[in-house]
Amino acid sequence: MKVCTTCGIPQEVGEYWKKKGTPDGLDYACRTCRKLECKESRERVKAGTLRPGGRPGKKLPPGERWCSGCQKGLPIVDFTGGERRCRKCKSKDHIRRKYGLDEEQYKNLVTEQGGKCAMCGINDFKYVDHDHTTGLVRGLLCPTCNTGLGYLETHQDLISNAKWYLAKVGS
Repeated sequence: MKVCTTCGIPQEVGEYWKKKGTPDGLDYACRTCRKLECKESRERVKAGTLRPGGRPGKKLPPGERWCSGCQKGLPIVDFTGGERRCRKCKSKDHIRRKYGLDEEQYKNLVTEQGGKCAMCGINDFKYVDHDHTTGLVRGLLCPTCNTGLGYLETHQDLISNAKWYLAKVGS
């Protein structure tokens, strides 16, 4: 069983098309949802509100590119290389796929932490901290705390050594 990211309904694996580059080798959306998306896209192309390739019927101004994620024209600086999705859409999709957090859950975490790192509470966060064995999200961390925690998590003996060392040198 696999849950479709579009309709949210758990379905048998046979209801998904094969797709290289995905962790399980299957499309994220079920066949029914994917067919519906294609049909809607074809209808929009026929109506003239969408050009083939997902772009709007009108031409974008110079210095803008069409984001296939948020479905709007954005400044070129919001994209990485030749990507079809802006940085923000890529980040949201990465967080959804890797950590299972939808946009609302992510915003709740940000609000709970006051927009700061869950560990030090000083710096702005950049990373989603998660338990590598269970995959459960623990919070949002700044680069410094994320790196330190990742290292100390794999080297538990260093925590007591660091406390001893700091006590010894008087910091």
